[in-house]
Amino acid sequence: MTDTLRKAAVRASALMLGVFVLVAVFVDLLASSAPLVMSHSSRIVVLPALTEPSTVAGRTSSEIAARLRNEDWAVWAPLRIDGRTLSSAGPLRAPSRRHLLGTDLYGHDVLGQCLYGARTALGFAAAVLVIALGVGVPLGAFAGGGSRGVDFLLTRAIELSGLLPTVIALALVQAANLVPSAVGFVLVLGVHRAVRLARIVRGESLRLLSEPYVAAARALGARPTRVLWRHVLPHTAGPVLVSAAFTVAAVVALEAAYSFLGLGNATGQPSWGTLLSQAGAGVGATVLLPPALCVLLTTAGLLLLADALDDAGAPRRRSVARPARHH
Repeated sequence: MTDTLRKAAVRASALMLGVFVLVAVFVDLLASSAPLVMSHSSRIVVLPALTEPSTVAGRTSSEIAARLRNEDWAVWAPLRIDGRTLSSAGPLRAPSRRHLLGTDLYGHDVLGQCLYGARTALGFAAAVLVIALGVGVPLGAFAGGGSRGVDFLLTRAIELSGLLPTVIALALVQAANLVPSAVGFVLVLGVHRAVRLARIVRGESLRLLSEPYVAAARALGARPTRVLWRHVLPHTAGPVLVSAAFTVAAVVALEAAYSFLGLGNATGQPSWGTLLSQAGAGVGATVLLPPALCVLLTTAGLLLLADALDDAGAPRRRSVARPARHH
């Protein structure tokens, strides 16, 4: 792939990921069977699906509209669908003007499930990333900065994570049933990714501590903690960002696989993996292709972005030294 095509692919990936993030955050304003704002019984209710869910939960937009009196009014979302309310059209309906991608095996709107599935996937990814960054970066920094106790703990954690892969750890937590599956999913992945991130930060910290500017800071009397947090950690941002992009991609793929296997996310929210799990029931491509494309585009975009960040952070790494030519 030429540099021009590669840059265009990275820009397209960044734009696409931005769209997914915006959809995940503002999906309630984009697609909802409940009004955005409604006047009911002389009261104005904003986002009733969130503020007064008992009045609209489980009802289609037609049922809600029928309950409004003549003097009432409502402002609706651009798409009067969501992935949580059963459609009156019934299951496995072909794409139509009302349901642009049809309905699934149970009668949910496929497009609505894909839109709300973005919130589920990226919500889990954000939770795992918070744990990975909050635990992994300080742990790696202290281990690389000379704390023998932290370095010992990190080494043992790396060995344990190698002996206990993520999938097996998830299965053990699920079987033990000590915490809800959604909590266990986030904790297991968060801890695993934190260990990997800590190993990266530790290696970068050890390398940076031998740089001349760090030696100069020490010679000027800077304390070890100041050297670590001011002169070392900021320069580990590149590898940390690359690892964060890989973490989000891994969580999105694992969440889809987790739901596909029927383990569920215990949140009751639509999921791309839940839609894909209907493959065994003989549903058509209109049900399976949209969530599959969502998973593929999200993970591929994140991997391209991670690769671009890696190249931007280490522009000389791939250069090849050429011998001088003798004329």
